Amino acid sequence: MLSQVILHGRGSLNTEKSSSTTQAMSSEAPASNAKHTAASFPFLELPVELRLHIYRYLAPNNPVEPWTIYNPKPLRNDGEKCHPVILRTCRTIYNEALGEWYGGVEYQMFACNESIGLHPRTVIRTAAIHAGLASPHPGLWAIKALRLHIVLPTQPVLKALEGIDPIDCALVDEVLPTLVKWLSHPESRLRELHIRVELPPRLLHNLRLRPHDISKIYAWLLKPLHAMRGLENVSLAFVFWGMGRGVPYSSAAARYRVTEFRRLGDEYKQSLVADICKEP
Repeated sequence: MLSQVILHGRGSLNTEKSSSTTQAMSSEAPASNAKHTAASFPFLELPVELRLHIYRYLAPNNPVEPWTIYNPKPLRNDGEKCHPVILRTCRTIYNEALGEWYGGVEYQMFACNESIGLHPRTVIRTAAIHAGLASPHPGLWAIKALRLHIVLPTQPVLKALEGIDPIDCALVDEVLPTLVKWLSHPESRLRELHIRVELPPRLLHNLRLRPHDISKIYAWLLKPLHAMRGLENVSLAFVFWGMGRGVPYSSAAARYRVTEFRRLGDEYKQSLVADICKEP
């Protein structure tokens, strides 16, 4: 049986021998040494390149979804468990491993009118953002590839179409500006941003909806994102809630409107991508 390697707080490795090996040695070793079953290893004396390589075996290498608490998916493609305890050892190891933990795989985030979520245990509510108490997750600046799901609320959109200023839309007024501020931090390593906007189905059934209205929705919703700069790969997609989940959109009018939303979304995407990919 192989030994188990455990990382301890001050950058040392402890190698615990298996129970069978320990029992075999205890019959030969003096009684005074019977309890000595561990030996320290100077982990921080290894070259940095080797330590980074070790961290990769402990961190996720499958895309991390924000809803994994409801639909758990493996975070490693080799079937092994991740070991976040590596981030709680010492400051040196934390700083080294953080980039491997969050920078080695694509993370997903959702943004809605109530909250921002990076993964199940990192959800920031609008009230905290409004009060100025919200702070970015420590790993957010280390993320290199991010898939952002924006869930568009129904009522503010309908107000905007009626010519009423939707001042109560926290998503546009607070959530997205805060997120853009965090992702635009000088220490951010973000290079890829894939945006998915989920639209409410009621837009399909608004008979007064015209192409100009659709373009106005896109410009109003995504205006905060135009402030980002320096990204290398940006994509934008628009979908309706429930599409692909068994919700029927069988009428000719609904199919036409979906086509119009996608066509105008592709046109708007060009201006957004051009702005975000500019050098700061």
